[in-house]
Amino acid sequence: MKADATVFSVAKRGNSATENMDACWPAETTRLHGPTVRLAMADGATEHFLSKRWAAELVRVMARSPRRTVTTNQWFASALSAACASWLPALRKFHHDREQQGRPLRWYEISKLWEGAAATILAVFFQDDDEHGGTGTWHAAAIGDTNLFWATAGGMTTFPIEHSEDFNDTPPLVTSVGMTEATLRPRVRLVSGTWVAGQRFVLATDALAKWILGRMECGADPWEQVNAALADPSAFMEWVGNKRELREMHNDDVTLLNLELH
Repeated sequence: MKADATVFSVAKRGNSATENMDACWPAETTRLHGPTVRLAMADGATEHFLSKRWAAELVRVMARSPRRTVTTNQWFASALSAACASWLPALRKFHHDREQQGRPLRWYEISKLWEGAAATILAVFFQDDDEHGGTGTWHAAAIGDTNLFWATAGGMTTFPIEHSEDFNDTPPLVTSVGMTEATLRPRVRLVSGTWVAGQRFVLATDALAKWILGRMECGADPWEQVNAALADPSAFMEWVGNKRELREMHNDDVTLLNLELH
């Protein structure tokens, strides 16, 4: 299997690129190949401490997880609970390093630190058909409102959010502290299908996903604008900025991964 992944990301207006809370795998535009292709996208929750790092950790976990991870609620929740368990030593190290650097955490930072970081997560794995080239299966698992769109004979289908009105300020999240497989499992959503060469899949964080769904619900085609914005990173940044100025898109970090399968 071969696939071209185009990745663009724009920070919230007023923030620098280093303050962008979204994370993606792959992190940049690249060509992917092999019997299995793994994609992941996470959106760190601004109100939680170290959520940018946590979002990056979640996509790294998905990038190295076995294929079965996205096939059942149990396997997905198990991988995420393992990430939560490994986060605690990272927190202790972060706390220790700040002390060693002469920049100890303030009392309110310590409190936020141990409350845990939080993020949404979407993972999509593609498997090549062993007998026939140019086709195969795919599975996706999600917690939260980072969305997947894929092309079908009837148009673009969406998961896990199906209506623009369903986006809100309190999506389900993976919190790094206090979550177990049992508490994560009910939050998991799953979908699967088959893919063929030439098919397109798009991953998008909530602000962009809501705009896309809103256009689709109005009977308009959002993909003509999206395709034009994919010309290069500056075009994408300008397009997102324009949508924010027109108040068509919420001022939030925006990340898009466009995958073309061959």
